[in-house]
Amino acid sequence: MISTAVTALCQSIPSEEKLASLYYTKLSAQLTANPQAEKLFQNTLAYINNPNEKSAFLAGGQSCVQYFVGLQAAFLVDLQAAGLSAQAAAAAITQYIQNAIAAANQG
Repeated sequence: MISTAVTALCQSIPSEEKLASLYYTKLSAQLTANPQAEKLFQNTLAYINNPNEKSAFLAGGQSCVQYFVGLQAAFLVDLQAAGLSAQAAAAAITQYIQNAIAAANQG
C-alpha cells in the first residue's frame, strides 16, 4: 500500500521537475557510491536505472505512484535476498520515502 505522502510527492513533481530529476540522479549516485549497497540492492538499482521507470517517476501523478509500487517490489526482493523480513522491508521502504520527501523539501 502506498502512503498519502507518496501520492502528495507524485502530485508535486510536474511543478518541480528540475528538483525531481536532481533527486533521481542523487538517489542513483548514493546507491552506486557504496559497493556494499550496490551488491545488496541489485534489483532496486536496476529498477531505478531503467529509463522507463525514471520517465514514470518524472511524469508525476499516477505514473509516479506506480513507480513507487514497482520500487517497493524491487526493494522487497533485495531485502528478502539479504535475509530481512517483509516487515523490515515495509519499514525500510517507508523510511526511504520519508527521507526522499524530506530531501525534496530541503531543495
